[in-house]
Amino acid sequence: MKKVVLSLSIITAALTIHAQCGSVDKGIRLLRTNDIAGAQKNFEAAGVEIKQAENDKKPLEDKCYAKYYYGSGSSILNNFQNNKPKELADRVSMLDKAQEFFEKFFALNYQDKQYNVMAVTELEAIANNQKNIAVDYYSKKDYSTSLKLLEQCISNKAKLGVNHLDLHAYQSASIVANALGEYDKAIEYNDVLIKNPQLKIANKVNNQEVNLVKKSEYLNNAGDVEKALAVLDSAEKVFPTSLPIKKKKLQIYTEVNDDDSALNLLVELTKTVTDDVRYYVIMGRIYNNKGFTKESYDAYTKALQIDDKNKLAIFGLGAYYINRSNEYVNSLNGVGNSASDQAAKSGTLEEQNKNFDKAIFYFNQYLELEPGDRSALNALKKIYKAKGDEGKVEEINKKLLGE
Repeated sequence: MKKVVLSLSIITAALTIHAQCGSVDKGIRLLRTNDIAGAQKNFEAAGVEIKQAENDKKPLEDKCYAKYYYGSGSSILNNFQNNKPKELADRVSMLDKAQEFFEKFFALNYQDKQYNVMAVTELEAIANNQKNIAVDYYSKKDYSTSLKLLEQCISNKAKLGVNHLDLHAYQSASIVANALGEYDKAIEYNDVLIKNPQLKIANKVNNQEVNLVKKSEYLNNAGDVEKALAVLDSAEKVFPTSLPIKKKKLQIYTEVNDDDSALNLLVELTKTVTDDVRYYVIMGRIYNNKGFTKESYDAYTKALQIDDKNKLAIFGLGAYYINRSNEYVNSLNGVGNSASDQAAKSGTLEEQNKNFDKAIFYFNQYLELEPGDRSALNALKKIYKAKGDEGKVEEINKKLLGE
């Protein structure tokens, strides 16, 4: 009697396994006929049966699990592609569920070439959709979710082997990580681009000049100025005429107030780039700080020739003429009372007033572009005070008080 009971147990278990695998096989057949809803319904039912079998200590064969995991993931992915949810969060949720099933499929290490090829194709499709949705989240400035999706994409493609390395995902991840202030990640992902120069990025050339400038940018953002400049120095040996490299150097020099290095680079840059107003504005400021008034004037004048509404150049010329007027004041120190001395003094005061008038012209022009600017108003107040025009001083005081 004991043997009969044992045989019945074996038969019952076999029938149970067959029933569960039958649901899975039916789901696979429905998938192949593109009946996605029917397939998904069968896989969901099989999932309940499989769970019950596991609770009863009657797990299935690997073949049945493999088909179940593949079919469940595939049906969810197909449903996603045919009926994309409106909300981004719902799209992410569907892809996460599909990804989870494919992860379980690959964990089985199921040795069936056909199923493995199909699973690779579908996991790659999941990764590509994750990358696309990451772009949508980036547009919404939800950088955290965007980066999470890009990292999922990178991870999923890494499971598929080196032939599936997606440099576009790495490039996007570096940009988003930088926006989040996660500079170590930005550098790490950008380094993948640098280490794979032979691969393309979304069918475009993997531009190493751009990659090196980006690495410098991320290092600088992380506060490692020395390494950032070292990267640019090395890059310049490979790309000696690169404007992007020189521009990035200039940006760093100006940020750290290295005026000498910035000025040397600007002199070099303006030999070939003669229409960038920013270069001449920066030169004007540096020359002014160094006391080179003529060079400062020339730089600001050149800037206005390029852009006659450039606020910094206009303000700079106003400051230049104030400095010129101060030079005339200083020249009066020690002037005697003789007729010739008094005549010279009169001529000097006349020149001073001419410079005051030019400064007034530029500061008023600046105020047309920046109404109510306190720096310009205070500069005008000092000029009118020096000219003895109390009416104008009072008028400016009212503006400063907001009357």
